[in-house]
Amino acid sequence: MDRLSIEQVQDMLLFTAHELIDKRDELTRIDAQIGDGDHGIGMENGFRSLISAVEGHSFDTINQLYREAGMAMLNSMGGASGVIFSSLFLQGVKGMEDFDCMRSSELVSIWSNGLASIKKRGGAQKGDKTMVDALEPAVEILQALESREQDMTVLMEKASEAAKEGMESTKQFGAKFGRAKSLMERAIGYQDAGATSTYFIIDSMYKYLLLEDEKQEKSNDAKRTRIVIGCDNAAIDLKLPIVEFLKEKGVIVEDVGCDTVTDITTYPKIAERVCRKIQESNYQKRGILLCGTGIGMAITANKFKGIRAAVCHDAFSAERSVLSNDCNILCMGERVIGVELAKKNLKEWLELKFVPGPSSAKINDISLIESENMK
Repeated sequence: MDRLSIEQVQDMLLFTAHELIDKRDELTRIDAQIGDGDHGIGMENGFRSLISAVEGHSFDTINQLYREAGMAMLNSMGGASGVIFSSLFLQGVKGMEDFDCMRSSELVSIWSNGLASIKKRGGAQKGDKTMVDALEPAVEILQALESREQDMTVLMEKASEAAKEGMESTKQFGAKFGRAKSLMERAIGYQDAGATSTYFIIDSMYKYLLLEDEKQEKSNDAKRTRIVIGCDNAAIDLKLPIVEFLKEKGVIVEDVGCDTVTDITTYPKIAERVCRKIQESNYQKRGILLCGTGIGMAITANKFKGIRAAVCHDAFSAERSVLSNDCNILCMGERVIGVELAKKNLKEWLELKFVPGPSSAKINDISLIESENMK
């Protein structure tokens, strides 16, 4: 993910808030070991307030969104935790020019500003058994990678790993702040609750970015052309380079065979596989059928409802098969056409789309005849 809109950042904060609320009991348990045992409740209060301030509201800039989120946490958490954790948001965007799209540079700046503010306010350093032990390693890795990595998902993955390692390192230290300070060396062996919350925040944002990447990938896949291809053993040498050609074009290819010259599956069976796949996709997929001449494949394919298969061994036929006939299966023969001409025909066929017009009435007639004879 190389950028996030205001709405996506808003969703990321809400996702993080719900994740932290779900961690209340775990945070309470960790804090109770050497602290007051109220950290989980405080974080829950802060993030519930954030949800109220952010969910369903519109923001002109990400700066405004972060300020509202930070103020909500500051006013609801109280005490040192409220000041410190709200600084991740309030101080994170302080001094930054207004922006409505978050990229890696803004992401790193926000975390860097937040760390600097927290260290200045609280005076904590790495090794003091505080949230800084998780936050500073995360920010350091963000700063180190910023110049060569623009993918925010990758950046936050590395930040999450560093924060987790920093969080776990707090077990080695005695405490210098809070109630645990009075325990001195007896605090060693216990994990700091603030560092744990910090890791959870960073990791939750990373998880959100992963989910957004998955959504974007699915959206991109949905827009990509999907081709089902099949051949009999007379066209293996034509199919292989065509599959590679399609993949280079970014086409999603589903190959239903044959794969070897020893496979004796007949061309009608291969044609059936391709046609069924197209029908099952509600005709969103297109097909390519290859045999010795392409003729047998076309004859078989045209026995299936909704299928319009055409044998095309020249670019003009490939063009007209789409523009005039709304062809959804291209048939070619290895014994008739060479690989390079086949690619040229295929390129022509892939790039064209049937546009309703003078040919529509003829296509409708084909569909009518088909419905009357395929009962």
